[in-house]
Amino acid sequence: MGSPSYDFMFPTSPNWYLAKVSDVDTTNTYFAFGAKNSTHLLDINERNFVGHLLGHKDRVTAVSFCKNESLSHILISGSSDKSVIQWDITNKALLSMHSIHRNEVLALSTSIKVPDLVVSGDKDGLIVVWQTSSKETQKKFQPVSVSIFSMECTPYNEELVTLGYQNGLVLILNIKSGDVVHRLTGHVDEVQCCRWNNANKLGYYYLATSSKDKTIRIWELNENGDFSKVYSVLQLPKASQAITDNQKIRRWLTLDWYHTDKDLSLISSSHGGDLLFWQLNSKQAVYKKFSTVHSRSVFNIHTISSPQKDQSSSSSSSKSTPQNWAISISMDRLIVLWDQNTLKPIWRIPGLGGFVYALDSSIHDPRRIGAACGDKTIRVWNPDSKKDPYESIIIWKGIQSKVTMIAFHPKEIGIVAYALEDGRVGITEIHSQKLSSFQGGHKDTVYELQWRIVKNTQTTEINNNNEGNNNNSNEINGESSSKKQSNKDSESGEKVLLYSCGDGQILEWDPSNLNLQGKNINQYITTKNPNYGIPSQGSSKKRSPQRTEFCWKNGELETHESENCTELLAVGNSDGSIEIFSSDFQLLKVFHSHRKLVNRLRWGYQDYKYFLASASDDSTVKVFDLTDLANFSLHKDAAEPSAAPTTETVNTNQNFEMSIQISENPNEQNNINTQNTENNFSIESTEKGESETNQVKINEVNNEETNSNITQNSITDTILNNDNNSNLDSENLTVSHSLPSKAEPEKSTSSTPLSKTNVLTTYPECVQVFWHNKSVTSVSWSPHQPNYLLSGSFDETAQVWDVLSGTGVCNLRGHDGRIFSVMWSKLHKNRVVTAGEDQSIRLWDISKQTHKIPPSKEEVNITKAKIKKEKEKEKEKTQEKDKKKGKEKEKELSEQSSEIATTQTQITSSQTIATEITENERNNTLTQDNSSPTEI
Repeated sequence: MGSPSYDFMFPTSPNWYLAKVSDVDTTNTYFAFGAKNSTHLLDINERNFVGHLLGHKDRVTAVSFCKNESLSHILISGSSDKSVIQWDITNKALLSMHSIHRNEVLALSTSIKVPDLVVSGDKDGLIVVWQTSSKETQKKFQPVSVSIFSMECTPYNEELVTLGYQNGLVLILNIKSGDVVHRLTGHVDEVQCCRWNNANKLGYYYLATSSKDKTIRIWELNENGDFSKVYSVLQLPKASQAITDNQKIRRWLTLDWYHTDKDLSLISSSHGGDLLFWQLNSKQAVYKKFSTVHSRSVFNIHTISSPQKDQSSSSSSSKSTPQNWAISISMDRLIVLWDQNTLKPIWRIPGLGGFVYALDSSIHDPRRIGAACGDKTIRVWNPDSKKDPYESIIIWKGIQSKVTMIAFHPKEIGIVAYALEDGRVGITEIHSQKLSSFQGGHKDTVYELQWRIVKNTQTTEINNNNEGNNNNSNEINGESSSKKQSNKDSESGEKVLLYSCGDGQILEWDPSNLNLQGKNINQYITTKNPNYGIPSQGSSKKRSPQRTEFCWKNGELETHESENCTELLAVGNSDGSIEIFSSDFQLLKVFHSHRKLVNRLRWGYQDYKYFLASASDDSTVKVFDLTDLANFSLHKDAAEPSAAPTTETVNTNQNFEMSIQISENPNEQNNINTQNTENNFSIESTEKGESETNQVKINEVNNEETNSNITQNSITDTILNNDNNSNLDSENLTVSHSLPSKAEPEKSTSSTPLSKTNVLTTYPECVQVFWHNKSVTSVSWSPHQPNYLLSGSFDETAQVWDVLSGTGVCNLRGHDGRIFSVMWSKLHKNRVVTAGEDQSIRLWDISKQTHKIPPSKEEVNITKAKIKKEKEKEKEKTQEKDKKKGKEKEKELSEQSSEIATTQTQITSSQTIATEITENERNNTLTQDNSSPTEI
């Protein structure tokens, strides 16, 4: 079997409430399970995922390996999309499929007797019999119009299949004739599992059925092929805790036989996550309880035989022997391998139940990966654990909404900030799992969350600048209510603040006082830049642009920079513009970089140069050289270290409106057109062709892509601040309006004097432009190779770029959906981490990848066309079969009509003859009656 392109995966959890959404192959090597719309393959012995099968449009509902050892590599899957697919797991290839069902497939089974026989059942009760190697039309039966919950082909007769229905009925159907051979009654609710004891070494075959009615029935099949009696009825023991009505509704009871030549035994689920080992030979069945691992309902159990070689488990020093393992999946999202001899777990693999929106790692413990999940949990995973590579901590108690962002504290070990879909922001401690939420929050989903370490002098400066606006109890930088945090801040001379972005705003939070509401940084910006903003229609007031992203240039680069490094804030907006602010929120630069909203910004540093990488919904990643700006800010701060710079209005005789046209083609030169306006200096974004709307960042609603649209806004940059020490003549301020071309980029040199004019008004040098096929959602700089930039996209791939050469290093392909977050490992030079819509976190070694760049639109179109063509072929085949059936039916009807017509003709002819005979006889009688008596 070929190995996947990723090195390791924290998987999505198996789908719930399905009788057979998982299976083990006949070699007892691979465990397959349906997760969302794909089927994942796990190597049981290596405890690692070896690939996945993607082809269904909707969730996978049933999975079964072929039971013949010669076809152990063949897997069958059924789905809510009404299709059944045959797979070759060796090369992950789709071999054949059918879409005969008219409702979602809920159960399927393969036959031991007939290697290529597949029987499937759907929600309407329709049974489809499919021989995968035959070109003959599939057979269809519908003995009962009730949902089929479970099924299994009988091991003793190739023509029979056992069916378990939603209403508690159990039927044994002849799939050749369509006749019901046996009707087994006794269950009064859903039959959630059917299992035959395949080893006929105890004298009889036994059928075990489990139901939502809390009973397991053992049916004995005698030598004559009849069910003479119910062998046993097992009642679940009383629950250790009170069962709620909701738990009763969601109860699930599954089982599997324990294969042995001596005893009649089976394993079943019970209340909650309990597993029971039943011994049935005694007059009264007895059970033993497995160790408590699962905490919620168990959906599937499979008893398996381990390999002949001894295997040392990661959690037990005892060695396993053949025929003593079992594997289970549960609502608690755990896959557990059990030792049936000791009734203890050998290993467990946790799964994810929602989109993974964000990743982060701690500078204090870079082994651990934090994940913000759509299943209302925070996961902290340690893939480098020597004891267990799936070692993880799950934080869920008290979280009432999807977690969309997380950020590890830069100073405190084990502290994580989190943000939710409902707009709230909070802090949690990993080990105690205690949650603390800030007062108030955003009105909508939070898409960015970052910590900021500031000097106490900086916070004092900000407070002084906003003193007039903060005479209330909600002041963020006021006196802390937390003495512990205040003491730490005063001792270190630093203060740690938290910033979040959502609903078009950026809020500042003070972790030392959770009772304070978030401060909108627009208040800081307005104070420092009073005439900056977008003109409002019908009003003299100006509004701030819709913020979609921000990034502080501080702690992340401290390892590369000197102690005198400057601090900058980059802000991305819904119209594709980027603003650069100083540490005290004074505007330094604003420029339009993208045609659509900015999804992610990240600062990078190499060879004494500062780079800003931006990712956008316009499918591009752009890298800007902002070295001059950083140096300018540093010199300005050095000139006035203790106070905010004094500002004055620039009295220009005329101002300019600059319209920047951003071309979709990176090879075309961007142009700036200038025109005179009255008392207004603005930068307005325009585009060629029709106006477009911008897609708001990732949103999960019922596992479907939802696009919110924000109308593009023009952003106004009014430059009214000028240093007192500047030598500029404010009365005769002139601005250069030309952009550097691709052929002759404008590069800064140390000999070029820095000034307020050229820093604020020149378009920054765009070092590189990289393209994906769809929206780019995330970027991350390599801490090991500063010229390497990682990006993730809605095109389901992640890409490593070499910024210096402008080439692709490798393209990471393997996700089943959009990628929402990417991250570079702080420990491993070649390791990157990706996560997204397919509810998995994947680790990649960039040195092992074969693809160099993202798939082209042609490749994507070819793939789509290929899939479409295959589906059209399948549809045509189905239509041809239907036509053939129709013609055959018409022929039969025609023949029947002919036979009926012939019969009617014969009947009519017979009736005519009979009438003639009767008439003749009557005439003869009349003749005789009319004759004379003498003649008589």
